[in-house]
Amino acid sequence: MARKLLIEPSTLFKVLTGDRIRIIDARGRAAYERDHIPEAVCLSPAELDDSITLSNGEEVPNMLLDEGRACELFQSAGIDSDSTVVVYDEGGSYLASRLWWALDYFGHPDVRVLDGGMRAWRSNVGLMSPQQQRIQRGSFLPIADESKTADFTYLLLGLNCRTKVVCNSLPVEEFARGAIPGSTNLPYVRTFRVTRYPVMREPEDLVRVFAQAGIAPNMECIFYCGCGYSAAHNAFAARLAGFRRVRVYDGSLQDWQRRGGQLLPWGVVGTEGRSS
Repeated sequence: MARKLLIEPSTLFKVLTGDRIRIIDARGRAAYERDHIPEAVCLSPAELDDSITLSNGEEVPNMLLDEGRACELFQSAGIDSDSTVVVYDEGGSYLASRLWWALDYFGHPDVRVLDGGMRAWRSNVGLMSPQQQRIQRGSFLPIADESKTADFTYLLLGLNCRTKVVCNSLPVEEFARGAIPGSTNLPYVRTFRVTRYPVMREPEDLVRVFAQAGIAPNMECIFYCGCGYSAAHNAFAARLAGFRRVRVYDGSLQDWQRRGGQLLPWGVVGTEGRSS
């Protein structure tokens, strides 16, 4: 069931022109205009970013915007409530996963990530298009699901709860320089295996990777990073592995520090603060 979150290039090719398929290129406008998968439209997760101003006057960037503005972007991209949405990036990145998380958070029932991204598509299919698509406005109405996100307060409560784990998704070196006290570390790149291009590990392999970071399927997982992008990828990987309770700390370290949260270097972040 979890593998339904992914789609292979060969499978996408077979349904490329289907009425209920909406393909989203998450790489950004410049990459999209060079070439893209036929029928794809451009919607970068950066377009869904917003900034909030805290009561202390600090500004937190890269926060997911509200339902109303998200609705405008999703519908402008031609996303219907009953579409199968396929998102892709270059491959081995977190852009597609961030867009997957945004759509999942806003309640879309069928969002899949192209396994291996554009690299896999070029290698296995090769069919490209430089043309922008004419888009018919979609009908998707976003409804936020707060069980898929965490804020500063929720994170504080999770740090001392045995049934929850707070996980940093950044590289080991960045985690070592400073992390939220009590958190563990799982660099998002470890969820990929690399052959000709990066693809997601199998669910059972992902369970082992998470276990190495002290994360078990029965725990609630709260992922964070610098701003919420690679954290969204680890959230996707956890769902792929069959984890049911998965949250992203949107704003992540940017939000944590601007609210006065402290960072501790590797070795004093807590007993679970070992890199894996």
